Amino acid sequence: MRKVIFLTAFGFIVLSSVSQSAPIVMKGNYIYTQISDDGTLGDGMDYPGIQYDPTGNGNFPGIGGKDFLQPGNPWEIFSIKNEEEGIVNNNNVNGIVDQMTGTLTDLSSSSLYDFYVRWSGSDKNNYFDITLDTYFNKNDKHIMFTTSIVAKEKLTNLKFLRAIDPDQDINDHGEWWTINARGYGSIAPEDWVYAAGFITNWTIGLYSNSSFTHNTGFGNWTPAASDPDNYLSGGDDGVGDFKIGIAFNLGNLSKNDSVTFSYAYVLGIDPDDAADNIPGAPAPIPEPTTIFLLGAGLIGLAGIGGRKFKKTS
Repeated sequence: MRKVIFLTAFGFIVLSSVSQSAPIVMKGNYIYTQISDDGTLGDGMDYPGIQYDPTGNGNFPGIGGKDFLQPGNPWEIFSIKNEEEGIVNNNNVNGIVDQMTGTLTDLSSSSLYDFYVRWSGSDKNNYFDITLDTYFNKNDKHIMFTTSIVAKEKLTNLKFLRAIDPDQDINDHGEWWTINARGYGSIAPEDWVYAAGFITNWTIGLYSNSSFTHNTGFGNWTPAASDPDNYLSGGDDGVGDFKIGIAFNLGNLSKNDSVTFSYAYVLGIDPDDAADNIPGAPAPIPEPTTIFLLGAGLIGLAGIGGRKFKKTS
């Protein structure tokens, strides 16, 4: 076991870290997933990909059940683009060669979250180091990510993408298509993109309110679905078996400069439910007929403590 020391706004925190072979399973009351050896969610064709129990009882369907990422060759990626080396990406599809190598470390036992896994790696051309933290609490309905990139050489027009090809209706209904959209109510299109099941309406989305320039998009873009620029342009191909993603324009980095930013996958039984589960986002604007009921509900909730973000026992 080794110890990692972090300086935070609250002082120094010492995290005991346990290096572990992939995959690392993260199973809460609502979310069941795993982190592969390339840092992506899922692990090739092995279950789970991303499973969800809206009851919060931890009763997940397992193999052959509803899964936002499985079956078949799942497609969940992160990619980095810069002028010095073009696009490099890691993709959990079997048979695709990853262009970044790294190791997994389980920090859950001493973090502020119930589940906290770190993937640390670098590109094969040795232009940058990357750290990708994946974390959530057992009662969360979202998966948080914090990504840090450190330039080992000058990086020009640095961009980052996280994206997924969601297939939540294929196991139960044989349907690959999803209904895709950017933004929702008062949530800006550049902050939120989601895909709802064509049959079930079950929803997965990507969200960020980062101060870095960012945008969302969805489409096919074969073979360029790993290009952050397609998402930064706000691509919108409508309904279909498409990828959804969020991309960040991080500017230029000099050698030894670094950037850090956060984003999340959010789950729900429909688009409205998923929007309600976005961490830190403004609430969607309710329909006029529900405003009175919402107000009454808020009065009833007065005095109840806020959401806990610390790790619970």
